[in-house]
Amino acid sequence: MGKFSNLWNKIRSNLNLLSMNLFTIITAVLLVSSNVRAVNCKLLSNEVEIQSASQLYEISDISISKRSCSYDRKKYVEIRKFTRDEVPFSLIVESETLKTFIIETSCLSCHGQSHTRASKYEELLQESNLQPGEMREDIGDAFHNDGIVNGLSGIALTIDMCPSSKQGYDDIAYDFFYLHEKRVNPDTPLPIGIAITGRWIETHEDDLQDILNKIESDNVTPVWINHSYSHPYGKNLPLDQNFLISKKVEFTFEVVKVETSLLERGIIPSAFFRYPGLVSDSELSEELYKLGLIPLGSDAWIAKKQYPVDGSIILIHGNKNEPAGITRLERFLTEQTTPLKFVSIFELLGLE
Repeated sequence: MGKFSNLWNKIRSNLNLLSMNLFTIITAVLLVSSNVRAVNCKLLSNEVEIQSASQLYEISDISISKRSCSYDRKKYVEIRKFTRDEVPFSLIVESETLKTFIIETSCLSCHGQSHTRASKYEELLQESNLQPGEMREDIGDAFHNDGIVNGLSGIALTIDMCPSSKQGYDDIAYDFFYLHEKRVNPDTPLPIGIAITGRWIETHEDDLQDILNKIESDNVTPVWINHSYSHPYGKNLPLDQNFLISKKVEFTFEVVKVETSLLERGIIPSAFFRYPGLVSDSELSEELYKLGLIPLGSDAWIAKKQYPVDGSIILIHGNKNEPAGITRLERFLTEQTTPLKFVSIFELLGLE
């Protein structure tokens, strides 16, 4: 009897130990499960992402990519990978519309690195970077106004926000052109391209917030154009040694730094880039192609008395450095017997 009693005690002891181990394992599994963050497979655009400029996301590990991807039966090209608040994200370009979004990387189905399908995006990317633009002027080894300078129908308004020591910004430009557009299209927000620099963002946080407020109130529909971080310029330097051609400039940094600043603020960068001074060269064109961005010039730099026609891309400055451009454009628009219609860059290029 004593032997059976000892055996039973051993079995009971082992059962207790087993149940304790099972309890520990189940507790650990439940704890891990509770800490697993649910993946949010949702395309994020400027319409849903714009937020206070003072509430910054933590953006890190941003890198260049060029992968063909798909999501929800649509085709995209991933041009950047980055981490936002410790979650891997991708900046993607819709292949046929060129509109950009961010999405959690794990939601995408992508092919290998450096693989892209034939698409409208790839077509424009190659043509605008690797072939001479129709208004390109060669000055020594430098190019002036290379890239896309006009489109099909309507006019696209772009406002450059270069670095400026002046406080404030030309809010009248946004307000006047918004009111003009309301006369032509009463139910449509003002479509506008904002070519923004990193230095302007850093020194004009309150002004940026005011622009974001205009967007949030549905007065403006923006396309955020990368205009470089520092917009370098040497007053006495020739063009072929000036702006981003300067040997002191690290071009990839100039591009990615702006993207980081925008992403920190919940702003989605577009696939467009505007060269400072509209000055570039063949080396910059090749680098911009590798970065997956499309150069945007202008056939209507208003301050230089270049006035728009149907299909034009207008260039004015909204940083208080070139008020003549705004004044001349206001006068030009009020003098038209048939009001000109502002359209988005996408519509101008026949993409929507």
